[in-house]
Amino acid sequence: MAYLNDHYLKLKAGYLFPEIARRVNRFCEANPAAAKRLIRCGIGDVTEPLPTAVTAAMHKAVDDMATREGFHGYGPEQGYEWLRLVSYGLTVHSSTYGATFYTLVGAHAAHVLGALVWLTICAALLARGRFTGGRTGAVRACALYWHFVVALWPVLYVTVYLL
Repeated sequence: MAYLNDHYLKLKAGYLFPEIARRVNRFCEANPAAAKRLIRCGIGDVTEPLPTAVTAAMHKAVDDMATREGFHGYGPEQGYEWLRLVSYGLTVHSSTYGATFYTLVGAHAAHVLGALVWLTICAALLARGRFTGGRTGAVRACALYWHFVVALWPVLYVTVYLL
């Protein structure tokens, strides 16, 4: 049985970075001499320029994108692999493998989307204090559903990509 950690209810929106900023400012006010030597390494604060290897790789990537041969659109996480499979002729109607591939992966994507919607609803209910006093049925059911979705992915991966 899963229980909601009551300490989550104590977290404020924007907890981490505003809290770090408050603590740094408090330290600087209490220690003005040290504040002059403080190197801030927050988001966007840097102390050194980008290394040559990084800028060279970025320039190469930009140059590659400027040619028809080197252009590759979005990265793999945005479905590039699917676009490549379609360009090779693998569609839902091209073969049994194509139909199986798109059906399995599409169904899994639909389940993931459903789980994300469910998590969003649970987060909204949590913000309204609905899961106090042991009333955690919706969260436990959501966790069970996520375990199903996550446990199914290795099976789909082996079935679709390795068999």
